[in-house]
Amino acid sequence: MQPIADQASRDLGFRVEMQALALNPLEVRVATEPESVDIIDLSFVSIPTITPLGIMQGIEVTRIKNWGKISPIPTLWKTPTAALRPRKAALLQTALLGETQRNHLARGFAECASLMPTIHNADTLAIRPDLVNQPIEHWRELLNPEFSGKAGIVNIPSIGVLEAAMALESHGDLKYGDKGNMARQEIDKTIQILKDFRRQEHWRSLWKTFRDLSIRWSPARWSFNPCGRQPSLPSVREALPANTSH
Repeated sequence: MQPIADQASRDLGFRVEMQALALNPLEVRVATEPESVDIIDLSFVSIPTITPLGIMQGIEVTRIKNWGKISPIPTLWKTPTAALRPRKAALLQTALLGETQRNHLARGFAECASLMPTIHNADTLAIRPDLVNQPIEHWRELLNPEFSGKAGIVNIPSIGVLEAAMALESHGDLKYGDKGNMARQEIDKTIQILKDFRRQEHWRSLWKTFRDLSIRWSPARWSFNPCGRQPSLPSVREALPANTSH
């Protein structure tokens, strides 16, 4: 990061300092020491937590030269071919602020963005083919007793809970109205079931050591390269949860 900071300092004419922090420590710093940073590379999942504090300044979209070229999913709430269902409005509310500095998110199109959306991706299961010899076709395999002690969930709660919900619904434990905007009762039941699995020592980790079966995320996938292993990404029959990244 230092070469980037050095070049930015030369280009801008003032000293630029950069620091890398994990998501949770970064959220804590922004919430408790907002005056210590000028520009923050937050995730969209942090915005509902940070916005109510009233310390964010929105990005005026008229000042973003290529705003009109950004995917219409987070900006206009539609795909190139169709509008998205209203129940999925959580992403739009996360992407837009009502004014240049407000403590709540917009309920529709707004003149300011909270973050710059960059990519979309979908999560699926991943397996070690050298250890898993059976077909993996459903999310419920994440809860299969055969993989007890070898399963993992990504350690970002806002993302991991969606993968857990996919597995629980596939397993027949719960039926969700909207996984992207769970009711309090659905959240409580989800966490309780996950805690039960933890007591049974089903989970290998919260996805810091990627073993037999886990959620696919590119850093963990590529961590196999040095040891000559590549995970298999099976096509599950249920839908894949999608994310928009900043």
